[in-house]
Amino acid sequence: MFKNKGLFLFNLQSAIYILQSLVTLDHVQAGLTHVLATQQASSRDPVVQQIRQFLSLATQMSLEQAIQASQVDIFAIKRLGEIGLELKTTPLSSKFLKKLGL
Repeated sequence: MFKNKGLFLFNLQSAIYILQSLVTLDHVQAGLTHVLATQQASSRDPVVQQIRQFLSLATQMSLEQAIQASQVDIFAIKRLGEIGLELKTTPLSSKFLKKLGL
C-alpha cells in the first residue's frame, strides 16, 4: 500500500507527537464542527466519516491505533486540531470583528 513505509511511519510518529503536544480531541471536534458549519466539507465526505470514526476510536484506544483503524489522513486530523485550537483561543470579540470585516 505504501511505497515508502519508513517515511510513512516517521510521518505518523511525528503527527502523533504533534497531536499529543498541541491539540486535544476536543480541538479536532471543534475544527470538524466549524468546517461542517461553514460548508467547507460535507458530512457525507468519506474523510469526514473517517474523522468521526477516529474521534470515536480515540477515546477507546491509543491515537496511533485509532489513526490506523480509521484509516484517516493524519494531516487532516492535525489541521482540524489547529483550526479548533485557533477557535478556542481566539477571543470572542476578535471573532465577531472578523465576521464584520473589521
